[in-house]
Amino acid sequence: MALADELLAYNQNARGRIDAETLEIMDRATQSLKDGGFGEGIAKVGDKVADFELELIDGTKFSLSEALSKGPGVIKFYRGGWCPYCNIELQSYQQIIDRYEEAGIWLLAIAPEDLDRIDATIKKRELSFPIASDPSQSVARSLNLVFSLPSDLVSLYEKWGLDIMRTDDGIELPVPATVILNQNSEIVANFFDLDYTKRKSPLEVLQAANDLLS
Repeated sequence: MALADELLAYNQNARGRIDAETLEIMDRATQSLKDGGFGEGIAKVGDKVADFELELIDGTKFSLSEALSKGPGVIKFYRGGWCPYCNIELQSYQQIIDRYEEAGIWLLAIAPEDLDRIDATIKKRELSFPIASDPSQSVARSLNLVFSLPSDLVSLYEKWGLDIMRTDDGIELPVPATVILNQNSEIVANFFDLDYTKRKSPLEVLQAANDLLS
């Protein structure tokens, strides 16, 4: 099943189990990002991503400059292992990770979680590509992807017992964007949707990377 179809099917099933008042809170949070023009400030094609180092579960660090010295790549920002849409997307990448490797394009996922949570996600979803821990969301923040959840939505998430990491500022999450970088650290494509239930398919991302980087 295509990623878009799988996400839509999950969303329709999930919404069918949620009452109207709760749906209104969830939908209002997404709509407020759109109405406020949040997407206009997100990093665009031609912008550069500053070098960074982030921890991986094996005790090593992922260095952007080191990775780019070997080839172009894709950075996938996701909300956390508690997010079912993110898990569906990550598993979709896993299904074709060999195609990325054959194309010489590396893939890195970044989550605003600690290493223990990331380790649990990797093991549960049987993922073989690296996922970096960035609890402060330094990388996502540098691309203007981070936003604060409204208090009524935070209350819902707490009610549901979702294992979301907090900061002193409450709960902040990244827009689940997918960024393609050339070896000069320039963004050649940035796929994102302020509706977190919608994602670009890994195959489309790979095809775009091959076209834009050739």
